[in-house]
Amino acid sequence: MLEYIVMGVTVAIVLLLSVFVQGFATFGNLRVIASNSAALLILSCGMGMVIISRGLDLSMVAVMVAGAATFATFSNAGYSEPAIVGLTLLVTAALGLANGALVGLTAGAGMFLFASWQHTAESPSKLGAIVFIAMTLSCFLSGVSGVLVPLTLKKFGADPATASSIFLTTATDVASMGFFLGIATLWLM
Repeated sequence: MLEYIVMGVTVAIVLLLSVFVQGFATFGNLRVIASNSAALLILSCGMGMVIISRGLDLSMVAVMVAGAATFATFSNAGYSEPAIVGLTLLVTAALGLANGALVGLTAGAGMFLFASWQHTAESPSKLGAIVFIAMTLSCFLSGVSGVLVPLTLKKFGADPATASSIFLTTATDVASMGFFLGIATLWLM
């Protein structure tokens, strides 16, 4: 329903501008608007890829399971708690970084192809690199958060099994958006 309201308001604004602003509805003006909006459209597709890929990426589940297995392995081997936490963080950070690089390479290549196909004013290589870096950092953070959030919740007396998901989802979604928009702003503005 909300999308219909947004579409209706957009159409109403365009109609009002067409009637009251001389030269608004000309082909040249619409071409300039489309040209200037193309980079934003492509970046919004990239932002969607960053968020969607992080959320549906089953290999991130494997990274978190590997973190839990690493924690259990070091715990059963008799390591001290600080060593277990440090080693588990190191393993999940490395796995998250490797996973992020592979997922980022795929998403970055998709962005490069899409931007090349659209003939954008921005460099397709630059747009692909932005998506690659944002995906890599997002998956890295997801791996590290998958260890730190449950441990922190346990330290404060909360049940990590029931409370971790909301914190992990929020942290990784907000960070994914922040990484993508921050890198895009730094490189494109």
